[in-house]
Amino acid sequence: MDRIIRYLCVFCFLSVAVGCSSDDKFSDIVISPSEEVKPQVVKVFSHPGILFNYEDMARIRKQAFYYAKPWSLGYDLLAANTNVNYVVQGPYAEVERTEGVNSTAAGALSGDAQMAYHCAVMWFVSDDRRYADKAIEILNSWSGTLKRFTGGDDMLMAAWYGFNLINAAEILRYTDSGWEEEDIAQAESMFRDVFYELIKDWKRGRAGNWDTAITKMHLAVGVFLDDKEIFDRAIAFYKSETEGSNGTLVKNIYESGQNFESGRDQTHAQYGIGGLAEACEVAWKQKEIDPSYGELYGYKDNRLLKGFEYTAKYNLGNDDVPYESNVYGSVISSTDRGKFQPIYELVYNHFANRVNVPDEQIAYTKQVVDKIRSEGGESFNAQCLGLGTLVYNLAE
Repeated sequence: MDRIIRYLCVFCFLSVAVGCSSDDKFSDIVISPSEEVKPQVVKVFSHPGILFNYEDMARIRKQAFYYAKPWSLGYDLLAANTNVNYVVQGPYAEVERTEGVNSTAAGALSGDAQMAYHCAVMWFVSDDRRYADKAIEILNSWSGTLKRFTGGDDMLMAAWYGFNLINAAEILRYTDSGWEEEDIAQAESMFRDVFYELIKDWKRGRAGNWDTAITKMHLAVGVFLDDKEIFDRAIAFYKSETEGSNGTLVKNIYESGQNFESGRDQTHAQYGIGGLAEACEVAWKQKEIDPSYGELYGYKDNRLLKGFEYTAKYNLGNDDVPYESNVYGSVISSTDRGKFQPIYELVYNHFANRVNVPDEQIAYTKQVVDKIRSEGGESFNAQCLGLGTLVYNLAE
């Protein structure tokens, strides 16, 4: 009884607070204070379980509902880039991209995939079914049409845009969104036969950020399809020291923390470590299925964190970082220096708030997070899902 009374008191207080808000941004969000977090749906894997589980969703809803900084920064950014009246740009049967130049179809898929993901997140935050309907519309249109990727960047598109779409799909599938079973089956076929079939053997031999992106997509496909073989192949690839790829953990991030592409430019270096980080988060969500999955973040003596600290330190303006020569030259690149990609909140919150590493081990990453929050919250792009100020900030 005491627990119920406490819930009612909190609910009444928050109802008054929201009702008196000058801009009333959350007047359409209703949260039951007595609502328990749903138990996970356990099949081969735990669902929802790519970037979010039910506990995450409840936390994000609560933090958004309070509308306090820094979460409000992330919510504002999400809301400003989510539109229930969005006109779907696709679908296309064939999507082509070569040397970084998007075709009309590639631009359409990029935009649609990001909107599907944003709408899916807004759906579980706001409980406004219009967002779910828009995300479902996007997924159904593409899953009923897309047949192939072409061009030199085919695998990269499948990994980048696919990761947005499949995260939206996982959210919708396990949140009573109204997504029909036959449409879910159609999406499964698309992810298996179009996306996974293309990327199943990785790119290898290309710039490392390709294979870090492909690895996160492998893991996501494994979860969505409940295919342990796909998932475990990605775990083994991430950990491998012998693969002919610069996208495995130890080949993408050197012992010093240097990234394989640090001599190329800072954007691609950040794409590389960002892909590894998102892969770790997918694996973390499945640690109850297999505890070893939860070890990816800390694998090889926190190698991922070393990569983030090195990259953050240099991009904050510090020149005293070591550099080992490779195919990208004998000096670190200053190209795109200081242009932070939306990847830092995820790693900061894992190491600072989940596992509590000493402050000095995460000092530069924290400086980046503080800088990003002071500038309006973590953004997003097709390559890195971002929005971490809202969705990954675990502080109370």
